[in-house]
Amino acid sequence: MIRRPSSLFSLFLLPFLLSATAVIADEVEVPPAIRDQGYKLVFRDEFSGEKGAPPDPTKWSQMIPGKWRDLWNVADACQQDGEGNLRIAVRKNGDRFETGYIGTPGKFEATHGYFEARIRLQTQIGFWSAFWLNSPTFGKPVDDPVRAGVEIDVIEHVAYNGDTVHHTAHWNGYKEHHQAYSTPVVKVPGLTKGFHTFAVKWDEKGYVFYVDGMETGRWPQSVPISNCPEYLLLSCESEKWAGDLTKAVLPDDFAVDFVRVWQTPAQIEADQQRKATKGK
Repeated sequence: MIRRPSSLFSLFLLPFLLSATAVIADEVEVPPAIRDQGYKLVFRDEFSGEKGAPPDPTKWSQMIPGKWRDLWNVADACQQDGEGNLRIAVRKNGDRFETGYIGTPGKFEATHGYFEARIRLQTQIGFWSAFWLNSPTFGKPVDDPVRAGVEIDVIEHVAYNGDTVHHTAHWNGYKEHHQAYSTPVVKVPGLTKGFHTFAVKWDEKGYVFYVDGMETGRWPQSVPISNCPEYLLLSCESEKWAGDLTKAVLPDDFAVDFVRVWQTPAQIEADQQRKATKGK
């Protein structure tokens, strides 16, 4: 039988959990949506590597190498540009189209928090770029997404949608039990020009989405609230609904200036306790 720590012990332990988990970064501005609420920075990647360097392997792994949908995922299509950005390219190489697809499973996972990425979107049709979260146990068990996890699409963008944004949830796997919900489309003037910050605040109350600090959507109570660790993903994918990739002017890319995750002390402590319990 696993004994839960007493509340007094938890109070004693909390400062050590915070020092071990949270990144101390006074130079990073706390986002307006969570300002003065005690959030701590627990993950960050500013993509400050040299030109041509891969994403930090201590934080990111290549996902689904090889052919996936209508693109081939290859490691060198995802590189830092030496100017503080990660660029995920879509390009034609001989008779195939290539891209990059990375995530943090097993390296960084969190349950609840504020997740944000500053992104410059692509311009060409035929594929979509995305910043999203998913669970290692997605769809398992079916009909228990609170425990299995929910795919949280902070941003998915196809060029023909222009300056509009919506945020989509998926749960119960991707087959016959699959369910989904998408927020109404919101127009954000200038979305396809320059960099914009896309974020979700996910906690026990639900999900709230932001673009450049402006709220752009909330999922209703009918969308299950995931209560399990989820990892980060940055990707480009292609299927027919995104447009005719053969008509795209390539190479194209989407650029990521930073990815950051913030949590409250209570969320940090809860994640630490989950990890400790899982290891027993």
